[in-house]
Amino acid sequence: MIETFKATATTDNSRWYMGHLFTWLVTAKQTGGKFSILEATIRKGLEPPAHIHALESETYYIREGVMRFFVGDRVFKAQAGDCVYLPVNVQHSFTLETETAKCIILIEPGGLEDFFAGFSIPAPELQLPPVPSEPPAPELIRQFVAALATYGVTSPAEAVEAG
Repeated sequence: MIETFKATATTDNSRWYMGHLFTWLVTAKQTGGKFSILEATIRKGLEPPAHIHALESETYYIREGVMRFFVGDRVFKAQAGDCVYLPVNVQHSFTLETETAKCIILIEPGGLEDFFAGFSIPAPELQLPPVPSEPPAPELIRQFVAALATYGVTSPAEAVEAG
């Protein structure tokens, strides 16, 4: 049985992930796998490359900042108050037009938070972490890509190679 609950950002549910602050307000465990909700503070210059989710759709509600989303063959500029839907099996990416952006991300179904937990550290404070001083080591990148693939997330090149 799924229980009613209330969530707020604390250091107990927040992680430093590759230069960003992620707070998992709702996890798949709490919703029986139906969805997760992430509050993300994202830093310009550390955005993810184009990728495809075979399992999840994502909905971004922008709270602060300006982001440009590339979804399939469409481009959306989104700012505070805007909502952008990224459907399953559609290539997407985004860039920041401001130094940081804060958004709420609904991920359906839930579970992707387990991936992020493996490549992040507990946030000692509810602030952005220090800027990474160097790019990730090649071995870490290989582990990262392999782990993403187990969650059905691929880059466009990987999707073409898989057939």
